[in-house]
This record gives sequence, C-alpha cells and structure tokens, in this order.
Amino acid sequence: MITSLLNFKSNMMKKLVTSIGGQEYLTVQIDITNACNLKCYHCYHPNHVNRGALSLNDWFEVIGQYKKLINKLMVKSSFVICGGEPLLSPMLRPFLEKVRQEWPLAPISLLTNGTLLTAKNISLLKEFDINIQVSLDGPTADQHDLKRGKGNFEKSKAGIKLALDSDISVHILAVLSKQSSQWIADFFKMARDLRVYSMNFTRLIVAGSGQEMVKRGEDFSLIGLELRDAYISILKNSKQYGVTTNTNKPLFCLIDKSLGANSKFGYQGLVIDYKGNLKVSSRTDFILGNVLSKGLEKLFLKHPLLKKLRTEKIQGCEKCEYLTQCGGDRNASYATNGNYLGFDEGCWKSEILILKGEHDENQKSNNLIAGNIAN
Repeated sequence: MITSLLNFKSNMMKKLVTSIGGQEYLTVQIDITNACNLKCYHCYHPNHVNRGALSLNDWFEVIGQYKKLINKLMVKSSFVICGGEPLLSPMLRPFLEKVRQEWPLAPISLLTNGTLLTAKNISLLKEFDINIQVSLDGPTADQHDLKRGKGNFEKSKAGIKLALDSDISVHILAVLSKQSSQWIADFFKMARDLRVYSMNFTRLIVAGSGQEMVKRGEDFSLIGLELRDAYISILKNSKQYGVTTNTNKPLFCLIDKSLGANSKFGYQGLVIDYKGNLKVSSRTDFILGNVLSKGLEKLFLKHPLLKKLRTEKIQGCEKCEYLTQCGGDRNASYATNGNYLGFDEGCWKSEILILKGEHDENQKSNNLIAGNIAN
C-alpha cells in the first residue's frame, strides 16, 4: 500500500514537472541587489535605487521556500546571482555560504558587468565554485563604453583575464541590437582572443532606461529579416572562430530545426527581484506577487498568467509548426505591446510568407504579360 502511494505521488509530480517544461533543473535567478556602479543606456532596469531590498534573513526564507518547491517537484537546484551588480552586495558571501550548505554541488552562475572583478572578488567566486557571465556591449573600448561609460571596457577585460587565470569559467553576453549586430564577427574574434567559454547574445528588450535610448534614436531592436540575418551571422561566426554560442532561444529553429528553445517558452525557471517579488522574467517588470507574503510554490504553480503561458496559446503562433520549439520571445512581446501572449514582432516567418506572396503575384503578372505579348 505504501509503495503504491509513493508511486502515485511520483507519477503526479512527473506530470506536474512536465506541465512546467519537463526540465531536470529548476533554476532560480536571485537579484540580490538593485544597486549598480554603472548607468547603462540600454538597461532594462528603470533605476538602481536599492530601497526596500530584502534582508539576509529574508533571503534565507526565500531559499527555504525554493528548497521545498524543488523537493516537491523532484528536480535539481541551480542558481543565477544577478542584480544590479551582485558584487556590490555585502550579503553575497553569507548568501553563498547558505546555498553551499544546502546544495554543495549545485551549479551557480554570477552575472556581472565585470568592472569589479578584483583579486578579492575572484577569490570569493573561486571559493564557492562559481562561473561568471560578463556583459560586454562592444568588442572595442569605443563601442562598449558608448553604452556603459568611459574606461569600463578595459576594466571588464582586465577582470575577465584575472578570472580566467584563476580557472573560472567565463561567458560573455552582448545585447543584440541594430547597432551591435554590425559587430558580430568582431565579438567572436574578441571572445576567441580572450579564450572565454562562450560568446552569447540576447535581444535588446526596450524597457527601463532602454526606452529613453530608443526615443533619442541611439539604437533599436532588430525585427523580422534583420534579426534573422543577425542570427545567421552569429551561427556562421561561432563556427568560424570556434567559440560556442547560445542557440536554445526562440526563433533559432526557423534557421535550423535542431536549434531553438524547449517548450513552455522558458517559463520553467524562477526570477526573484531584490524585494522578493517573483517576476515573469528578468527583462520585463511584470510582478506575479511577493514570495514572502504569497508563497513561492503558490505563485509559480498557480498564477493565472504562468498557467496561460504554459498552455502554448500564443497569438499568431497557434498553427505554427515550430510552436513548441519556439513560441516567440515573450519578453519582446510584452515590451512591444504589453501582452505576454502576443505575437513576437521579431519573427520573420510571416515576413517571408508576405515576400513569397508578392513574388508569386509578380510571377503571375509576368506570365500574363508574356502571354499577352505572345498572343
């Protein structure tokens, strides 16, 4: 009888995990602080005021809720420490100590702008076996510093070299925009020369400070065939320079069916901001509720918006053969039209169909003209 109950519970949990993506890990992104030492033009945060931030004990409560959730779902733990700039937080060490106490072998990544990668901070990262992702928005000082401030490219590059010398795995992330898409080959050359593990890109989401940047006409998001061409260039240069790149993202499967995001559109992870709010994603500011007051498990498994996203009912994508591989970028949809279930304007499939239709109509006209001439 006991064995039957355990098997029933196990099967129910497997079904539940499948409904949220079927993944082995349930990654949690922790925005441990909103404070930052930079003011980047394109940042999706509207400001870096840290007022209302959680205390260390509050974060311990969040960790406890996360532990209960992953145990219930029977999945593994994985952490991404973010901000703001996480290396500014005085809570970073005790937070990491708590995580390692609970999960000695859990993967931990830290997202940083790289300017604070001093010998002391690198020693801390090495102690807790953490890999890092460094944001670089240009392959040269002039290009990078245009968005992140004068002198910051050299600081970040020096920090990357220190980290690599300490055998810390380093990944580079660049925001992919109309401007930066011109530098894709140079990004990969830089990554190869630095000997980092991967050169990754994330689409510009016009939110926070980025809204003002676009209004000023300084840079723009890529959509349609422009985005397709940028993705093709990323794949080409990744191969040419022998540097890995992240292709498990929406729309990549339109180029190669073996690529692309898994189903459920990436909403099988957790993003908890510096106030303890569970967010739909890191790059948009829609709050599902506060973890401390409403409970992490209830918000993640039962919130109406997340349940809708998991049904795969995306406007304009319902009949697409790539729905479960792609589903479009939900961040881009929300930033564009305020709707997570809306169409991703970055998708070029409809644009190609329109062009094909125009080509077919032109071909029909040409055939008619030729026929009239022949007659």
